[in-house]
Amino acid sequence: MTLSDLPYGAMVATAILTDCIKMDEEYVESMQGTREFELGWFAPGRYAFVLADIVQFSKPTPIGGKQGLWDWGTI
Repeated sequence: MTLSDLPYGAMVATAILTDCIKMDEEYVESMQGTREFELGWFAPGRYAFVLADIVQFSKPTPIGGKQGLWDWGTI
């Protein structure tokens, strides 16, 4: 799957945010070679979200106007 294969304007999963890590050189280096590193933007000063209880939907659910983090119960 490539980035162009991903749906836009849709939810594909839900998760609980359990931690937010400010990346430093050591953290970025520890992530090299992982799938996350291949798909993300890892650089010192950026943040990494730690997620739990991830539930992937069987098909994308259309939803608009919700960039960034938001609470599923508020829509």
